[in-house]
Amino acid sequence: MRLFTMLKNQKKETISKNHWEDDFVLALPENIKEYILIILAFDSTIPVLFEINYKTFHLSKALSNDLCESFMPYFSSLKRSGLHIYKYHTQILVDSKYIEMDKLPLHYHQTCKLIISKEYNLMYYDKEIEKKKRDILKQSLVYACYLNDTSKILKLLDKASNKQLNMKYECHGTPLGLCAENDNLIAFKAICEKGADLNKKSLISTPLEIAFDTSPDIVHHIYEHHYHQFVSEVKRKGFPIARRNKDISIFNYIKNLGCDMVCENSEYPPLHLFVECDNTIGIQYLADEGINLNLKNKKNQTALDRAKQLDRKKSVALLEKLLNTSK
Repeated sequence: MRLFTMLKNQKKETISKNHWEDDFVLALPENIKEYILIILAFDSTIPVLFEINYKTFHLSKALSNDLCESFMPYFSSLKRSGLHIYKYHTQILVDSKYIEMDKLPLHYHQTCKLIISKEYNLMYYDKEIEKKKRDILKQSLVYACYLNDTSKILKLLDKASNKQLNMKYECHGTPLGLCAENDNLIAFKAICEKGADLNKKSLISTPLEIAFDTSPDIVHHIYEHHYHQFVSEVKRKGFPIARRNKDISIFNYIKNLGCDMVCENSEYPPLHLFVECDNTIGIQYLADEGINLNLKNKKNQTALDRAKQLDRKKSVALLEKLLNTSK
C-alpha cells in the first residue's frame, strides 16, 4: 500500500513530442517488437527494460551491461531526478512520460511494474509465478479431467471444494464439460454427485450440449437422473441441440417433449442442421416422422440444395434416395 500511495502522490507529466529529451532508441535485437524503457535518474542512472507481449510485459534480458555502458553518456545527461519512461514500437518512439521523484524507490523494479501496469494497462508476466500456477493446475481436478485420468479424478474428488468442482481450465473447459467431451460417464456421474453445477458452461456450451455431440451415455444419465435440467435445456434449444446425435432413443426424448421438428422458415431447420453435420441417422429419423424433405430454409434452400452446396456426399445420397422413393 505504501508503494501505491507514493506513486499516487508523485507529479507526472506526459512530454509532448516536441519536447522529448531526445529521440532515444536502444540498439535491441530485432525480435523485440514492442518494449518500454524506464530510466531511473537520481544520483546515478538505472535503466530497466521491459518487453511487451500482447497484453502482458516482462523484464527483458536484452539490456546487457555492455549496452548500458555504451549509452551511459545519454543516461547521465538526464538532469531531472525521477522516472523517464519511453515506449517503443520496434525502433519508433511512440510515447514518453516523466514522473517526478526526489529519491530512488526502495524496490525500483516493483515500482516500474506498477507504473507500466497503470499507465499502459498491461499485466506483468512472471515466469516463476506462472510456473507455480501451472504446477498447481496439474494437481487439480479440472486438469485430471482434461487428461481423462479417471482414477486421479476419483481420488481428487474426495477433498474437492465447490470451487474446484466448477473450475474452468482456460481454453479447455470445466470438469463436467471435459468429462462429457471425453465420454467419461464414470467421472461425470461422480462429479455430479459431488454437487457440480450442470448449468455452468464449459467454454461456450453446457455439459449437456457437449454430451449431445459426444456421449449418448451421458445424455441418458442426465435424462434419467437430472430430468428437470434436461427438460429445461432441451425445451429451450429444441432439436438443433441434437444435430450430431445418432441415438434414436434420444431423438424420441426430444420429440416427446413437444419440440418442433420442422422449424419452417428458420435459418437452421433441424433437417438442414443434420445435413450440415452429414448426420444421415438424423435425416432418416425426420423422414420416418413424415417431415417434408423439400422444406426450405430462410435462404430458400432445400436440404438437398444445402447438402450439395456443402458437398455432404452421404446426405446427398440419402436425400436423393428418399425423394425418389416418395415420388
